[in-house]
Amino acid sequence: MNPNRQLCRSVEKVLGVLRRVGGAREGLPYEIGWRCVKVDSVSSSGLLGFTGQSRVGIAYKFPARQAVTTVEGIGGSGGPHRRPDPGWRI
Repeated sequence: MNPNRQLCRSVEKVLGVLRRVGGAREGLPYEIGWRCVKVDSVSSSGLLGFTGQSRVGIAYKFPARQAVTTVEGIGGSGGPHRRPDPGWRI
């Protein structure tokens, strides 16, 4: 079980945890792109919408990381069936 799991009793608390975890993504020993929010209250689950039945959870996707890379060169090698297979050096 993930030690960063947390019980939130309000939407404000959930949003605070999402902001905190989103800001700490760089320091985690693993990559995360989203966080699952589970709703225990049947009456509150209706607020998430319906997909044939009421939802009990929803995934919050963090913004994608932005990076700049430079293509240093394009080479080729023999791919499957002796067809050229381009290779990228980044």
